[in-house]
Amino acid sequence: DAAPAVTGAATDDEKKRRVGYFYEANMGCHFYGRQHHMQPQRLKMTHELITSLDLGWDLLQFEPRRAEESELERFHSRDYVDFFRSVSTLPDWQKLLRPNKFNLAAGEGDGDCPIVDGMFDFQALCS
Repeated sequence: DAAPAVTGAATDDEKKRRVGYFYEANMGCHFYGRQHHMQPQRLKMTHELITSLDLGWDLLQFEPRRAEESELERFHSRDYVDFFRSVSTLPDWQKLLRPNKFNLAAGEGDGDCPIVDGMFDFQALCS
């Protein structure tokens, strides 16, 4: 009963590991503004690059499911989730009228976290 030799080579299980990514078509349809660091359209561009260059043969693509509000509340207060959901569907002029205690900005260039259309749904997909 000799111990197995240690060679430093990858095991069969290690060779089977694959790289994957999460993507859903609507994820790339949001725009936080030109100055914001988060640019969801890059997700769409990356996915299109992978598929157009046929690089997906060894990648796993997972479609995320939308997080339930109860799951979001594991990390955020109910008050925050309610506010976030309610303002992400308002017209821009109404966003300007909604004071908030969460430091969310009403428009592009107004702060680090602008309120944009569909923001709640996008974040629920990414959570």
